[in-house]
Order: sequence, then C-alpha cells, then structure tokens
Amino acid sequence: MIQEHSLLEHFYAYVQSIPENGLKDDDSELYLRVANIQCSGSYVFVTIESGIFGDNGKVYDVETGVMKYPKNYSDSMTTSSRVVMYLPPMASTAMFAVEKVGDSRGFFLLNSFVAAMHQRDDSFIYRTGNIYEADDWAETSKLVKIEVTAYKKTLSHRGGLEDSPIVANLSQELTPPKGEHAFVDWFKKKILNRQIDVVSLFDVSEDLDKKSSIILEKDGRQKKIELGKTGSPLFREVLTDNGDLPLDDDKFLQKTAEAAASRYRQLGLAWSAAYEKGEWNADALAFRWNS
Repeated sequence: MIQEHSLLEHFYAYVQSIPENGLKDDDSELYLRVANIQCSGSYVFVTIESGIFGDNGKVYDVETGVMKYPKNYSDSMTTSSRVVMYLPPMASTAMFAVEKVGDSRGFFLLNSFVAAMHQRDDSFIYRTGNIYEADDWAETSKLVKIEVTAYKKTLSHRGGLEDSPIVANLSQELTPPKGEHAFVDWFKKKILNRQIDVVSLFDVSEDLDKKSSIILEKDGRQKKIELGKTGSPLFREVLTDNGDLPLDDDKFLQKTAEAAASRYRQLGLAWSAAYEKGEWNADALAFRWNS
C-alpha cells in the first residue's frame, strides 16, 4: 500500500491521468496515447497507440509507389498494442506484460509510470527488471520441438525456375526421434543458457536473416518461446506467428493470465480465478491522481 492505495490502483490512476493528446518524450522521440482501459480482478489492461515522431518524411503507398502525404516533425505513425499489469493480493512483485507488435513501445508506458511514482513520493524505490527464460515456466517443462525460419531465401533456376527467381521463407524443425516425446533435459538447459546456438543445428545459409524458437510442454500445455540474441534474455512467449491475426482481447488476457499464474506459483504464491474475474470496488474505481 502506497498512500493508502496499492501499486496496481496507482497504475490505474496514472493511465487515467494521461491526457487525451497522449505522452510525448522529446528526448527519445517517443509518442504514446491511451485508447482503452479495463480493470478486473488483479489486473489493469490498457490498449495503447505508440510510435516515434521527429524527422520530416513522406508516407507512401507501397503497392503503387505513390506518395500519399508528407510527414512533419510533430507527426507520429502509431501502432496499436496492449499492455497489462498484474498484482495479486500479498504479492511483493507486479508483472507487466507487453504485447510486441511491430514498433510498438509498451515499455515507454511502464517507464513513464515509474517516473511519475517517483515524483509523487520519492521515499519509495521501484525496481524493475526482465524475467529470464530459465527462471520461469521453461525451467520445469520439456523441450518437444525446435524451429528455425530463414527469411528471403531465393529459389534459383536449379529448381526449374528459369524465368525469374522466387523469394520465400524457409522453415525447418527438429523433433525427438520416433517413440520419444521430448528431448533430454540437459539439451534443453544448454539451449536456454545460450550454450548451444540453435541455428547451428540447421543447414541454413549464413547470409539469411533467421529466427529460432522452441516449443516447450508441461502438464499438457505448450508454449512457443522465441530465442533472443545473446545479451537480450527477455522472457518472450510467442502468442501468434508472423502473418496471423492478433488475438482478441479475451484471448490475450487469458494468455497473459496463464503466464502470470505460472510465475507467481513459482514464487510460492497461490493463484485464484478471482485474480482474473473479480470486480473492483467503488473506491478503487474512483481513485484518481489529483493534479
């Protein structure tokens, strides 16, 4: 409790306080506006539109190559995405999940909130950090598949394509041998600890852009985790593949709640359906930051 309200309620009050014309950070040239706020149980769910501004330019129709309109310094081309903050009762750590869509900047909202909390009460210290793959659900699950996708592979005349080359994406996968459901645990741990370069397990040309991911399974559930580059150990669960339609709000909340529940259980806390469906009381809903 901070000034008689939980950190989650302060986050709710903060996003309510963001002006309709949004937030603009001149130093980083980031822009963000809040499109929708929803709170239930132990979470605050926010739909945002974010992007960068600065530098003059032009917007083109990529199908025709025709310039549609100029872009001025104060214009921002935004991408819609979603963020959700969880803080169950008795938990000492809040979880902030960000939907990564294109160039969306969900962490700008988190950092802005932390800065605003410091201004409201500088006696509190707010530490933020990323969750590492090996610290979470992945640690106790089984590795059942490894995938790599190479982008923009050119199919040459060797395949009978004599008129013109065709550019395509090349996907490959590794699965356990017949009769075995998962790879051995030490192999999975070496992958998670970056001791094995997954791409090196495949026959893929070095000059192609590549993305690798693993499928993990536990208690009948599967998660697809994209492997980040060395030095970027963010926990990232792949909810949709490139080209798929985004999840609707209900499905997105379900997926983030499952991730939050796994994390909090690992921290020794119970998880209740009320954290996902419970109604906020009138006092919490009415809480606002005074100017």
